[in-house]
Amino acid sequence: MKKGVYICIWIVLLLAQLGCNPAPKEGDESGTSRVDGKPGSVSGEDSADKTGSQLSYVLDPSKIDWETVHFEEPVTVLHTWQDYPADASFVATTTTNGRRVIFGDRSQNSDEYAVWIMDLPDLTARELFSLPDPPEKLMLSTFGATVFAVCKDGGYLYSIPLGKLLTKVDYDYCKEAAGISPDGTVFTCWGGDKRSVYHYNGQFDHLSAQEFWVQPIPSAREELYGIDPVLVFPSFGISQLIIQTGTFDLPSFTYLTINTNQHNYFRYNSVAGYLVCGTLSKNSLFLRALYAPSENYLSRTDEGAIPLTHKATINLRSMGINFEPLGKVLTRLPLAVCRLAEYGLFSEPDGGLSVVKFDTGETVYLAPSEDPGSLVFQGCAGDLKGVLVTSGNDLQWLDMRGFKQ
Repeated sequence: MKKGVYICIWIVLLLAQLGCNPAPKEGDESGTSRVDGKPGSVSGEDSADKTGSQLSYVLDPSKIDWETVHFEEPVTVLHTWQDYPADASFVATTTTNGRRVIFGDRSQNSDEYAVWIMDLPDLTARELFSLPDPPEKLMLSTFGATVFAVCKDGGYLYSIPLGKLLTKVDYDYCKEAAGISPDGTVFTCWGGDKRSVYHYNGQFDHLSAQEFWVQPIPSAREELYGIDPVLVFPSFGISQLIIQTGTFDLPSFTYLTINTNQHNYFRYNSVAGYLVCGTLSKNSLFLRALYAPSENYLSRTDEGAIPLTHKATINLRSMGINFEPLGKVLTRLPLAVCRLAEYGLFSEPDGGLSVVKFDTGETVYLAPSEDPGSLVFQGCAGDLKGVLVTSGNDLQWLDMRGFKQ
């Protein structure tokens, strides 16, 4: 009897704690935050601040404007890099609605570097947090609440609404693969000598390692292929993690489910095949991607491209997967696909970008290389109508509707 009473009291206290956390609004701003370059730690003890359950908020996808940003011209210069190291890559990314852009550049407040943020269509950029080295990779959660930046000094997970560093990750643990849940509350990376999974959740406020492999693990990053090796999705305290484990000799991909409340890993599944260009649905309940069965490896082109013949839809709650044939066999690898996997964004031989309808092969939008120049893909809106690119030293936003065929 007493045990039942204690359990009821515990449940009431837990619900009260969760109810005390206000949900920040989309586009909340915060001032510049300094990130101290202390040695990284898997436990997260070197975080600039602790957040605890404050990270447990969910933004309502139905209140997000999913249309891309409108500008007067098809090509809009968002930023120009100046005095940037010749050997450093220009990196940037955007949310799936195209409203928030982040990029790396030199800091105005120190001799170091920084992650900058810009909320479109306003073209005013501001520093978000500083880094000791130029960023190599940048990630932004679907709704733009959480940023992850990787540089030689390590990985930095930063909350924009809270305006603070959540945790710092050793470089070896995050340089190969990482992912942030759409609401920004769950972070997972994969790496290290043993290729372990490292998981961060605000309820635990630290990064912990788990090993789950039941088959030989890939020995190098080049043995992974297809969609981002890590994709995280929160649903009632559960996070799905999808990791590519196949090689070019044995194609496969892996499902893994994480119970973030109990902090354990309890489901594993592997399917033979080649999965590429994953994208989340508007409600983040489904992952849609292009798929090629393992037998398609026998039909590779002279350039080594694997024919993509199916569209895969993965239910991220039930972990079920359905395949349906595409209307056209694809031998070009797209840069991105739209949420329904009906259109793909491709890099053209002349350096331009095109949006192609999969069923017919029709080119819907085409941004030529001569205007605005050689384009390096950085990110895109979920409907592919807006694309973030680097052209020379310029960070540009392309409204693909301005290049309609």
